[in-house]
Amino acid sequence: MATSGLFPANKLPSIDLARLLGIKDPIDFQALSDQFDCLRNFERVGIIYDDGYSRWLVRPSRRYASITNNVVTHVVITKIRENTSSADIEKSLTDTLSTSIFNGELAATALACGSSLATAVLAVTATGVIPLTGGSSGIAAVTLATGTWATGFQCGIGVGRAIGLSAGFSEEVKWLDSQQWFQATSTILDGLSLTSASIGLKKTVDVYKKMKAISSIKATEWLKLLPRAERKRLTDHIIRAQNPGISASGIKAAINVGKYPKRFPAESLQRSLHRELVSAVINSSAFVGSGLSGNLRNPANISSHGKYIVSLMQSF
Repeated sequence: MATSGLFPANKLPSIDLARLLGIKDPIDFQALSDQFDCLRNFERVGIIYDDGYSRWLVRPSRRYASITNNVVTHVVITKIRENTSSADIEKSLTDTLSTSIFNGELAATALACGSSLATAVLAVTATGVIPLTGGSSGIAAVTLATGTWATGFQCGIGVGRAIGLSAGFSEEVKWLDSQQWFQATSTILDGLSLTSASIGLKKTVDVYKKMKAISSIKATEWLKLLPRAERKRLTDHIIRAQNPGISASGIKAAINVGKYPKRFPAESLQRSLHRELVSAVINSSAFVGSGLSGNLRNPANISSHGKYIVSLMQSF
């Protein structure tokens, strides 16, 4: 039975595991794959096998769903026993797809909610942290804040959909997924999250480059040890970042009047570096989540939904 649309079937256990467990293939899947690849509508299609007890991924799909086209992405091979009704066959297929959808939703939702929670913790524990780079521009600051809110909305939507799938409302979730306004909203939220993550990662890369230029010790030691001389150079860099164009005499004057210390305490600097590392992990998770079920997995969505958004704006 062929299925269209996108669901993360790669979360299912591989058929190779079934073979290791002694479960024999009921058919020659390699021959079946070769036959599919000879057909335009089934070339590179994913294959799922349901033996009535477990579901296995025979091969992942290399066909990407499009909102505007009905693309077959997976074929489900179901073992049918004697006296099996059509209703039972349909239920088996629905259960297979629902399980796959739920697993993917759980992974993407965990990333979005984990990022939101970690961001909130960083905001609460920001007291005493030293900015290692200059402040963000107005546009960058707004983008970062918007991306944080977008990730929070993604978390809320993911939790709601996961609850719906686990509670047996897969048909309602599929209906929601089919609505163009919902698809466009999801694309926008993912785009905002990715843009914000890109800016955050660029900031982290800038910090890394500055630290490499200042410190002679290995990067793995930055969170453990910062010698006095390197703390002094890092202090000068921070002052210059916070006061663009300041001269060496200006830095000395600011230190003499007590505006800045001669060198920042090692504990404060290490805490700041630790936050940069955590921020890098948070921002990277946005790309992982998008690769699972967002714009990176379905780049065609950006174009199709962009046209929908433009036409919607024009209608006003």
